[in-house]
Amino acid sequence: MRDSFARHARALLPCLWFLLLCALLVGCAGLPGSSGNTSASALRLRIASSPALLPLLSAAVALFERQHSGAQIAVQRDESIDGLSALAHQQVAIASTVLYANPSAAFAAHLRDELFGVVPYVIVVQHAAPQASLSQGQIQRIFSTGLITDWRQIDGPKQKLVVVLPPLTSDTAILFREEMLGGAAELGNALSADSLETLRDMVARTPGSIGYLPAPWLNAGVHAVGIDGEAATAEQIASGTYGFWAFAHLYTWDTSQHETEETTLFLQFMQSSAVAQLALQLGYIPLSEMHAASVSI
Repeated sequence: MRDSFARHARALLPCLWFLLLCALLVGCAGLPGSSGNTSASALRLRIASSPALLPLLSAAVALFERQHSGAQIAVQRDESIDGLSALAHQQVAIASTVLYANPSAAFAAHLRDELFGVVPYVIVVQHAAPQASLSQGQIQRIFSTGLITDWRQIDGPKQKLVVVLPPLTSDTAILFREEMLGGAAELGNALSADSLETLRDMVARTPGSIGYLPAPWLNAGVHAVGIDGEAATAEQIASGTYGFWAFAHLYTWDTSQHETEETTLFLQFMQSSAVAQLALQLGYIPLSEMHAASVSI
C-alpha cells in the first residue's frame, strides 16, 4: 500500500503550490491575461465527470452557478477514459477523472492536469454485516481466486458470500484490480451491476453480498469495512497504510493551446475553500487534509 501512495503522491506537492497561486489570483481584480470583466451570462462550459466524482462536481457546479448569475455548466457522466477522449476531441472543456491520462496518447503532452482532492474507495457489505475489516489477502481470495465462498471462512455467520462487481471497464473496477488485486482479474461468476447506484442497491438488498464503491456513494443500506484494520481516512491514506484511493483530476488543454478564460475561472473555483468544504461534506478528502495528515510528502 505504501507503493500505491508513492505512485499517487508524486503529483501532490506541485498541486499544493498551485493552491497557493490560485488563492492569490482569486484575490485579484481580474483573471490572468484578462480585464476582469468576464460576462457571467456568456460563461458556458461542458465538463465530463467520472462517476466517482459526479456528486462533488454536481454540487460544485450548482454552487458556482449560484455565485455567477447566468453561468451555465453542463456535466456529463463519463468514465475517465471516455472523458479524456471527449476532451481530446474538444467535445468538453474539462475532463474530471480518477485515472491519469495515458502519457503515450498523442494528445497527452498538450493537457494540463490539476488535482483537487482524493477519492477514498471502500469495500461494502450489507449494513447489518458484522465484519469490521478484511485483509487484502482475504479480499483477493473473495474477489479474484474464489477460495472464500462463505462468510464463516472469515469468522462470519454461515452465509453464502455473493460478490457484486461494477462494469469491468469502469474507473472503479480498474482501480480495484490495480490496488487491491495486484492486476489480477475478478471472478467470472460474480453478479454484475451496470452502475455505482445499482451496485450499492444490489449489495443493500442481497443477503451475504459484498462489493466496492467510492466512499461518497455510501448510504444507509451498505456498510464500509476496513482493509487490513485501517479505515479510509486522510491520515491512513497519507501514511500509506490504506491503499484503495485515487486523486481527483481536472484535465484541460494547456493554457497555451485551447484553455479559455471561462475554464480558468472554473478551475480556480474548484481550488477554493468552498469546494474543499463541499468535498468534506460529501465524503471526499481535500488536498489540504492530505497535506495536514502527512509530514513527509
